[in-house]
Amino acid sequence: MNTQIQFDSNYYAPLVRISYGEDETYTTTNTGGSIALPSDWDTVNAIEVNGQILTPAIDPENPQSNEFLYNPYTKTIQISQTGGSIKVLGSREQIKISPPLLLPPYPDLFTKLPLSGAIALSESFEQHPTAQFEFEVTGISKSSLQNIFKPGTEIDLYGIPLRINSLSLTELPRAIYPDSRIKVSASLGGRWENYLDQTCFLRSDGKNSTPTDQPFQDPECAVNYSATNDPNRNTTIARLLSKLGINYIGPNLAPVQIPQDTPRDATVNPAQLLGDRLRLANCFVRYSNAQGIQAVPINSTRVWTYQESDILGEVETSYEAIAKTSKTRLGAMSSTTPSGNADYNPTIDLVNFPSTITSVPTPILKAEGAIALGFEYPNIEVSVDFTETNAKEQERTQGQTPRYVRKELKRDTRTEGDKTADAPLEGVSEIKTMSLCFDIGGQTKSRSYVTEENGTKIQVIDETWGFAYTADSIYNDATGNLSGDPSIWQCLRRTTTDYYYDYNTGYLLYVITSGYNTVRYKQENPQTPETLELDPSDDEYSLYDFFRIPVTGRTSYYLKLFPEYVASEGLFELIKVCNRDGTSSLTPLLNPDYAPPYYVESERTEMVAFASRKNIEDGQPDFIVGEESRYQISRQVIPPEYKEKTTGFENGYPIVERGDLLTPQKILEHHIEFKAQDQQIASAVEKVWTEEITGELTLATKRNPLYAKEEPAQDTKQTDTNDQQQYRYLVQSAGYTVNDPVNGSESVPLAKTWDEALVYLRCKLAIENWRNGFTESLQIGGNLQIRSGDRFNYWCNGEYRQRVVLSVQTQLNILGVVDGVPRITYATSLTLGSWVNPPITYSKIALPKEPKAPTANLSVFNVVSETLGSVLDWATIRSRRNF
Repeated sequence: MNTQIQFDSNYYAPLVRISYGEDETYTTTNTGGSIALPSDWDTVNAIEVNGQILTPAIDPENPQSNEFLYNPYTKTIQISQTGGSIKVLGSREQIKISPPLLLPPYPDLFTKLPLSGAIALSESFEQHPTAQFEFEVTGISKSSLQNIFKPGTEIDLYGIPLRINSLSLTELPRAIYPDSRIKVSASLGGRWENYLDQTCFLRSDGKNSTPTDQPFQDPECAVNYSATNDPNRNTTIARLLSKLGINYIGPNLAPVQIPQDTPRDATVNPAQLLGDRLRLANCFVRYSNAQGIQAVPINSTRVWTYQESDILGEVETSYEAIAKTSKTRLGAMSSTTPSGNADYNPTIDLVNFPSTITSVPTPILKAEGAIALGFEYPNIEVSVDFTETNAKEQERTQGQTPRYVRKELKRDTRTEGDKTADAPLEGVSEIKTMSLCFDIGGQTKSRSYVTEENGTKIQVIDETWGFAYTADSIYNDATGNLSGDPSIWQCLRRTTTDYYYDYNTGYLLYVITSGYNTVRYKQENPQTPETLELDPSDDEYSLYDFFRIPVTGRTSYYLKLFPEYVASEGLFELIKVCNRDGTSSLTPLLNPDYAPPYYVESERTEMVAFASRKNIEDGQPDFIVGEESRYQISRQVIPPEYKEKTTGFENGYPIVERGDLLTPQKILEHHIEFKAQDQQIASAVEKVWTEEITGELTLATKRNPLYAKEEPAQDTKQTDTNDQQQYRYLVQSAGYTVNDPVNGSESVPLAKTWDEALVYLRCKLAIENWRNGFTESLQIGGNLQIRSGDRFNYWCNGEYRQRVVLSVQTQLNILGVVDGVPRITYATSLTLGSWVNPPITYSKIALPKEPKAPTANLSVFNVVSETLGSVLDWATIRSRRNF
């Protein structure tokens, strides 16, 4: 039994999407510690304990509180929770056929040709797939086979795009084989390989001829303008591949810039441009997708998990990596693993025949030891084409400075939804049934009036229109039928929501809602309306009358500064000012829209819109109609933890710098929620829960800027390159430091920022270590879904091994046809690399700049409150809690 796991984006998350296949559930009592499962149990994919879902442990020697550890050798599970019951999702042992039979549906190749033989499908990491056909066909003429398998024919087999490269036919003698038997041998390559050998025009208007109806454009006189949306100045990999008839699948890659003087007939090879941009997007390329060429992020591939019993035969390992961290002397051999568990038992003799029956030792679960890197960064220097500035980039001005000007206040109101909501339903000229009443299923219309100031939402008015009536109100005594005028169409619900922002910082602090809603205590039966049977003076009659209730709601926020906020960062920028004596100085330009970063530490929302009255029947609960809800969330930030390293001493005190990340930042969210309608308001209970989130805090909602920056007239003839700060970037993998001699270089010409360069370097380091220094070979039952680049985890001799697929070869043996159904066995051979994502460190060394003119001695003090806003107390208005 194997498990397939698909990661959506972040590979640090445990299980994001799981396909378990044919699973079943087993429930038992949680006794804590080690819990035994039935002896015929094979695989455990997930466990539910007291409503909490536990996932398989990534490290068998250190399972976390939200994980479980399943021992496939002893059929036991281990969890940290105690009490309650356990629900196990998994599968029982099944009789395995080796090699297994390939189940339908089958390609037409297998069902429409009388053939037997073998087909080998191969696919390697970032290589085009290949295949080899070796089979015999009976009853088909040679000319027909030549037409079917002629070179150049494209064929898709189980999602793998192939193209026949060569064909060999051998006609066997009829004296021995009277059934007209022919041996077919065909060699196939990837379909996209032939397409990528071609070039295409770089420009969108590319041609081999020069236009005669346009004047000649001198490159030195070309007008500078933005080329972002001009397909003759800027194009994409997807656009270039489409010119070759290839669809591109994957994230957006770095655009391809086209110089102004590029001739119309310039050509390019898209395959080369694609390869230059993959690592920059944290991707590798996959040519085995029949829909097109696919760029796959390294952290979003499928994950396959196999048990030891699913491995067919031997596991061969080739280990050649010698990293700096692995250059150690062989010490005394220990009979235990680093965690203290026994690795072997020398008292058990499995070579000589024992005098008594000795049971085979049960493997002890353990994590695999670290594998040395096959590719390293030995303190290399990274070459990039971008520069960084001390402040924002400045251009020389002619004695003028930029300034901030308050924007003209523009208030706009737009209508969303049905603009004709106040008009009755089309086609309704007379109301003859109760089904048009809004609370019995009648159709309604809704619209909203949204008011914004300079793009910031300040008010929203929501309206809902419909028919609200009783049968008695539209009953016609003369005809004895229901006959209502459509003019009773009315506004059923109208609420006004106002947004209040902090005057100084612009952060949203309060949201207030008020209005009304149309309700009644009881609904009439559409077939036998109650109001036709009741007298208006009856107490029950009034229960069917509509009336309006007030709607009151509000939301309040309590904001807090980000934990690592740097005072005055972003408050101002330094502007160069030219003095009369020819020198220059720097002056601060304050940003009036500046506000430090806040996040929402606490938030409280409540909505009350209900009415109640005494029940007309004695002893029965009061009638309640409407809704009431409240919600509260508070966040607790657990800061990240880093290693600390001493880099030197100053004045006798150590200089401590932050090292590698030990634990990321976590956010504990505490939720309280109450939500009920109608009669449930009197009995509903609050829901309280806590969530733990790993990641960064979200910036609180803030209004749009009130000021716009006006740039002065700029002198484009002069530039001051000394304003640009130049850096030297050194990168190291494990075992190396910035103090080691520089050993090698890496160029990342397409990176626009250092963060993009880091993505490229980390991606290359991971992929090169997948492919170099360590490989494993094994065979499993046929699996035509596995692709190179997928993650492959499996158990072997008690070790949980995490690998990445480097190559896949599936052998299909076509045995023939039985009762009109092909009989095909298949097995898959895998070549695996070590799944690693090695960490790197880097140093950004500022290069000295040329001396500048004296600058002003500037000190800026910015006093910022640590908190902002407040969470309002629960309303004292009439509520379930106090009526």
